[in-house]
Amino acid sequence: MKNNYFIILLFTSFSFQCFSSENMVVKIAGKHYSFIQREQLLVNKDCKRKCIAFERTLKISKFKRKEEKQLFEMPIGSYVCKNILMGSSVLGVSSNKDMKAFCYFVEDNSMIELNSLAKYAEKFLNK
Repeated sequence: MKNNYFIILLFTSFSFQCFSSENMVVKIAGKHYSFIQREQLLVNKDCKRKCIAFERTLKISKFKRKEEKQLFEMPIGSYVCKNILMGSSVLGVSSNKDMKAFCYFVEDNSMIELNSLAKYAEKFLNK
């Protein structure tokens, strides 16, 4: 009977974790940060209400990439982070050992994942 109770308890706690707002945990510079999905953008968990990463991203309007003489073209997420949002890129490692890149804002330590930023910003890019 105790085993059944344990299995039910384990299943219930796992089910609640599946529905939680926490989507990913990433280790950046030796610290662990939780990220949540917010309006199709992956932002750090502390960015639930007000943060620079989310607010600046929502203010993106039509833009055109300035041509830069480089050996390779900068990915759109990195370009938007650096040139439009005035953030800096940082790298982290997710719990399943995948490398993840984020746009970091020193003013409030908020972050947004670069792939979700790129998908969002792409609709504003004048080609």
